[in-house]
Amino acid sequence: MSDQDIIDLGKQITAFGAAQQTKIDQLDAAKDSANSAAAAALAVQDVGRRTRIYVDPINGNDTNDGALVARSVKTWAGACALLRAGFAAEFFISSDLDVDESITLNAPPSGILFRGVNGGEKYIIKDATNHATYPGGLNCAGDLVVQTFEADFVMAHSRDVISPINVAGHLVARCNTTAISRTGTGSPLFDSSSAHYEVVNTVIDLSASGHVIAGVTSGADPNALNGISANFTQA
Repeated sequence: MSDQDIIDLGKQITAFGAAQQTKIDQLDAAKDSANSAAAAALAVQDVGRRTRIYVDPINGNDTNDGALVARSVKTWAGACALLRAGFAAEFFISSDLDVDESITLNAPPSGILFRGVNGGEKYIIKDATNHATYPGGLNCAGDLVVQTFEADFVMAHSRDVISPINVAGHLVARCNTTAISRTGTGSPLFDSSSAHYEVVNTVIDLSASGHVIAGVTSGADPNALNGISANFTQA
């Protein structure tokens, strides 16, 4: 190898190192942005600013106030009608619930908790009845915290224009003891300009591989996205 070859190789190594550092800086900036959004959105989780809504898809009644199990509403639309601007919402379902309306949140940052009363109840996302091209779910104009606990998600929708959980700002997803499966052909569950995921004991079923986070293809590692921290288990 000539002296010139050695000089050229050194230049290439220097250029490669600079390019790698640029990528690292970009990753760090994305993570910092997501963490800042998480802090802002989590502020709405204060106990004094939560609306707890009970839903009984079998025996509930949408004329109820949903404040107690005995006064449960019946439908997803009935539950979302009880949302309060500027307040986080906690949905508790006693049996599997069809999520068949597309709800827009206009007072970001917002916080939503999906939970089962007994554990293992399913939120079944179906094509929305109020938008011809939308699946049921949540659209948020700003930052959104979505939490799941002991409740599963089934993506049964076929619409692919927009994801069931769609966020214009930052999305913070906290999933715990959740299984995500898919029986429909629609868009991925989560879509956002940026996101931060905190995931515990959450399994992506083979049926949902490539359809949980926008940008992650089938069979790809759902935990290896720029600016995203997660530990999903791929079935």
